[in-house]
Formats: sequence, structure tokens, C-alpha cells
Amino acid sequence: MRIATLYRVKEQPMKKYIGIAAVAILALASSVWAQSDPLIGTWKLNLSKSVYDPGPAPQSLVHQYESAGKDTYKNTRDLVDANGKSSHRELMLVFDGNEHPRANPSSRMDATMDRRFDAYNLEGMSMKDGKLITVFMRSVSLDGKTLTFKTMGTNAEGKPFSRVEVFDKQ
Repeated sequence: MRIATLYRVKEQPMKKYIGIAAVAILALASSVWAQSDPLIGTWKLNLSKSVYDPGPAPQSLVHQYESAGKDTYKNTRDLVDANGKSSHRELMLVFDGNEHPRANPSSRMDATMDRRFDAYNLEGMSMKDGKLITVFMRSVSLDGKTLTFKTMGTNAEGKPFSRVEVFDKQ
């Protein structure tokens, strides 16, 4: 009788512990994914490995990506152009494959579309008045140390350009 009573007492808490453990595992898994997302971090342009056609290349460029939810990132960019002029930009990137209007549209673009193929490869495009302006691919190396950003499109004068920017994780 005593063993049966103990068994019933242990049976109910065990179900409770299994439920708590399942919730904890799901929370841990989402936390690990956010921490292991190879795009998140600060990336500094490696000018010696980058190609700008036509040039000139900037003096420096740093991108920072922070998680802002599922497939959503806050991107901060600090640029010093070839003439030494500094600029700072912050924007939200949503890698869901849908077109999103830019919060601060520019004369160059008013909407973007980004999508993620896997943890390491992302693509996107920017548009102005529904017209495609640029197409780009972001690829993080499997070791997570290098980000390659390939961009093709038309510049402000309507002339074609392409660039391959290679960034080192900081």
C-alpha cells in the first residue's frame, strides 16, 4: 500500500517536470539559435580583399547586425567614403521574402526585400518606385569569421556597378 501511494505521488510531479523541461528546452533552443546566428555581430570591411567596379572604395565601412526578432535584424552602418565624409545609418532588415517600405526612404531606394536561404546565406534587393535598383547576396563563411557581400545594380546616375565587399568579424 505504501509503495502504491508513493508511486501516485511521484507520478503527478513527474508529468509537471516533463512539461517544465519541455518549455526550458524550447527556450534554450531559441536562445542558442540567436547566439549562434553567424550574421550577428560587428563586421569591418577588409579593403585589400574587396573589389569596387567602378571605384573608388570607401576608406572604411563597419556593419553591425543585432537580432530584433525572428528573421529580423537591426543593421547599423558606419561609413567613411573615399573623400573622407562620414555617414551613419540604422535600419531594420526583415528576411521573410516580402517587400518592405524603408522607414527612411532615400532618393535611391524606397523599399527592400530580403530572404534567408539558410543560416549562412541571405539575399535581397532594393527598389525605387517599384523598379529594381540593386540585388545583393550576403554569405557568412562556415567558420563565421568572414562576411562576403556581393552587390550589383545601377548607381545614382543610372550606370551599372558591382562590388564584392569582404568583411572580417570583430
